[in-house]
Amino acid sequence: MSGPGSDSASQEHGASLLILNIETVYCGMPLHDGDLELALLTLLSSKERYGLDLAKELRTLTGGDLDLNAGTLYPALHRLERRGWLSSHTKPSPRGGHALRYYTLTDEGERHYQAKRDAYQRWHEGLTTRWGNS
Repeated sequence: MSGPGSDSASQEHGASLLILNIETVYCGMPLHDGDLELALLTLLSSKERYGLDLAKELRTLTGGDLDLNAGTLYPALHRLERRGWLSSHTKPSPRGGHALRYYTLTDEGERHYQAKRDAYQRWHEGLTTRWGNS
């Protein structure tokens, strides 16, 4: 298996097993490449966003438990873009200053997001059912 920060992860059933950053944890558990991928695709499924907006939204949604640094966020966004799931363009900042790079799902990215979301829902429902029977 490749080490942290590597882009060549072992693949099993299309899910990456790579831990992005040893400090990237959520609720005390390591955040894996597929977890962050699904979170970013989910946020981008509703509207285009720029990087720091994505990080802020993830922090808000998790009550501050997930606070991504730029060294984790931007490589993940660039990886999704290289895979053809995101496109990006720059726009002037609404507050002035330097231009911001906005990311949006491509058609292929939308299909990938739907498949990942459906697989995650099945996984979650299976676990929830099992926990309810314990």
